[in-house]
Amino acid sequence: ILKSRIKDNKESSRDIKYENDMLEHKVTLQENKISEAKDKSKTSLNALEKKMKKNADDMKKLENEVVTLKGLVDEWEKDILPKHEKVDEDRTELNRIKYRMDLKSATAKKDILFFNENDNCPTCEQHIDEEFKKKAIEERTNKMITSACTLTEIDVQLKEMDARIGLYENIEKDKREHEVNIAKKNTSVESIVNFNTDVQGQINDIQTAGSLLQEDKTRLQEYREDSKRIKKEKEKLQDRANYLNIAKQLLQDSGIKTKIIKKYLPIMNKLVNSYLNQ
Repeated sequence: ILKSRIKDNKESSRDIKYENDMLEHKVTLQENKISEAKDKSKTSLNALEKKMKKNADDMKKLENEVVTLKGLVDEWEKDILPKHEKVDEDRTELNRIKYRMDLKSATAKKDILFFNENDNCPTCEQHIDEEFKKKAIEERTNKMITSACTLTEIDVQLKEMDARIGLYENIEKDKREHEVNIAKKNTSVESIVNFNTDVQGQINDIQTAGSLLQEDKTRLQEYREDSKRIKKEKEKLQDRANYLNIAKQLLQDSGIKTKIIKKYLPIMNKLVNSYLNQ
C-alpha cells in the first residue's frame, strides 16, 4: 500500500511540477505580451513584422532542439534500457547464486563442527571412522575454500554491476529531463504560434489594442491564480511525501520489524529449544 501511495504521490508531484512550469512559462509569455501591447502605439508595422520573423526563427530553433532531444530519448529506449534490464536480471541471478553458496558453506561448516566434536553418530550410535572423518572434513574444507573464492569473485561482479546500474540510472534521469524539456519546448512552440497569431491581429487591426490589452490582463490574472493554486497543491504533495518517507523508514526491515523480532526472537528460540529437547 505504501509503495503504491509513494508511486502515486511521485506521479502527482511530477504532474504538478510540469503544470506549474507550464503556468510560469505562460505567465512570462503573457507578461511579455502585455508589455509589448502597452507600447503598441509606439510600435510600427515594420517592427511587428520583425517580431514575427524572430518568433519564427525561435520556433524553428525550438523544433530542431525537440528533434535532437527525441533522438536522445529514442536512443535510450533502444540501446540503454535493454542493457539496464539485462544487468538487473544478471544481478538478481548472481545474488541467488551467492545466497545458495552461502547456504552450502554454512552447511559445510556445520558438518565440520559435527565431525570435530563427535566420535560416534548420534543417530545410529556407531563409531565414526577416523579416516572417513578426516576425509569428510577435508572435502568440506575444500568446498568452503572454493566457495569463499567464488563469493569473492561474485562480490566483485556485483560491485561492477551496481556501478553500471548507477550509470544507467543517471542516464535515465537525463532521459526524463529530456522528456520534460521536449514538453516545455513543444509548449513554447505552441505559445509562439499563438503569440504570432496575436501579433498578426495587431497588424490587421492596431486600433483594437486597448480591448486586447484588457483581455490579456484578465488572462494573466487567471494564470497567476492558477499558479497560486498549483503551488499550494505542490506544497501539500511535498508534505505528503515527507510523511510517506517516514512511514517507509518505519516499515523497512530496519524499522518496526527489527524491534519486534529482537523482542520475540529470544522467546521463540527458548520455545524451540524446549520442544527440541522434548
